Amino acid sequence: MKVNGKPVNTVRINGVSDANFILPLMCLLMRVLLQQLA
Repeated sequence: MKVNGKPVNTVRINGVSDANFILPLMCLLMRVLLQQLA
């Protein structure tokens, strides 16, 4: 599981970056949809 102790850390960092990318995208999408409905 460990290669120079990096793979575990890279998985965690990628997971956090994906969450930080997806959440604002979802908020933006909801905003656009609400503007369409209003």
